[in-house]
Amino acid sequence: MKVATTLRPGLLVMIILLGACSHQKHAPEPNRSEATTTKTSQPASEPKHDEQSLTVEAPTEPTPKTGADTTSDKPTSVNELITTTAVEKTETPVSGTKPDDRSIPDTPEPKIDQQEKLIAKPPIEPVRVEPETQKTAASATIQKTGVLAGKISIIGKRNKEYRPTNVIVTLTPLNPAAHNAMHQDLRTHEVDMKNKTYLPVVQTIRRGDTLQFNNNDNIKHNVFSSSGENTFDLGTFKGGSVRSVAMDHSGIVKVYCNIHPEMATFVMVSDYPYHAISEKDGSFQIDKIPAGNYELSLWHIRGELKTTITISEGQNNLDNLVLDASNYKRVAHKNKYGKDYKKKPALFEDEFY
Repeated sequence: MKVATTLRPGLLVMIILLGACSHQKHAPEPNRSEATTTKTSQPASEPKHDEQSLTVEAPTEPTPKTGADTTSDKPTSVNELITTTAVEKTETPVSGTKPDDRSIPDTPEPKIDQQEKLIAKPPIEPVRVEPETQKTAASATIQKTGVLAGKISIIGKRNKEYRPTNVIVTLTPLNPAAHNAMHQDLRTHEVDMKNKTYLPVVQTIRRGDTLQFNNNDNIKHNVFSSSGENTFDLGTFKGGSVRSVAMDHSGIVKVYCNIHPEMATFVMVSDYPYHAISEKDGSFQIDKIPAGNYELSLWHIRGELKTTITISEGQNNLDNLVLDASNYKRVAHKNKYGKDYKKKPALFEDEFY
């Protein structure tokens, strides 16, 4: 009798024993006479089993023995066989499978790099971003500002004193990186032309601002400037008309009329908001100046002055600013073509064309 190779060793031994018992039960009985003779003459021999029927094919691959199999290669009794078989049937299933769920295939475990298992990764801390409004408020709180107040006098030849009005006062920081030269609040500054006069005569603006010229006369005017990078020519336009120009470069801008040489206005274009124009008594004041070192500049048609000062927190006073006008000479300006005006300007032919 052949047995499949997939049977376990314990079951195989049990089958062999059961087969032997069955063979002895069905063996033919000998004659009584022969049996009697045999008993008296010689002991009965054990029945010979058919070797061919008891042949068992060895398994091609040895099955690993369990803990119960390692103590003995063959159980000594049927009770031990039954016990061993019952233990084998209740073996713990392989990890990852269920004993009763045979129809569901095993799901392979995800492959994890062994280095990732061993290396403990620190937790990622969230980056805290400070709102811009808090930064601005903090910087504004830390920044210290001061106020500059002063009084100017203009002294000419032989110590002649001139009225110190319309002096342009500007402050330029010596550390420009700590200040914002550009501004977003661009403005338009009006200049009226009335009775052949520019009003105001002097003013200060920021770089990028616009000058708007309003012709409030009944005659024509031709507005121009030959001041370096701020040179412009608005042409001739009649009364009631308006023309504008942007000032994109810092410095003093001298504006004239190409028809009327007596008309003039002066505009200081500044990179920073620290400027003022003196009153009739020569007094001026500039507020909200960040503490630090500055170049102080005074400009007047009769002369200029530049010096270095330090602005501290709080009040800063300069009461003895003297502008030297001893070298002033009155010189007639040129027209927009770089030539002299006509010798008889009272005719004003260009006013009516």
